[in-house]
Amino acid sequence: MALTQAQLDALPDTLDVPLRKPLEQPDGSLLERLSLREPTAGEIEAFAAKASGIFAVSLISGVPEQVVRQLPAREFKKAEAYLLGFMEDALPTGPAS
Repeated sequence: MALTQAQLDALPDTLDVPLRKPLEQPDGSLLERLSLREPTAGEIEAFAAKASGIFAVSLISGVPEQVVRQLPAREFKKAEAYLLGFMEDALPTGPAS
């Protein structure tokens, strides 16, 4: 289902998702929040090719996929839902006919 222009306009430009429990990144630093932004057209295309929420959150936040995989479900779903608002039309709907 395509979003209306009003629905697209209502999406915020950025979204910060605070983490209830910080996660350690590969460099040893702690990730305390995910910072997301509106994806570019090329990023939407890359997401559609992979069809993976983990890939999308990693791509837009800059957080490695291995760390995104450790996110608690609520924080991941909040981040994924924000990005899916922009990418809904890019999702595969089933096998090509």
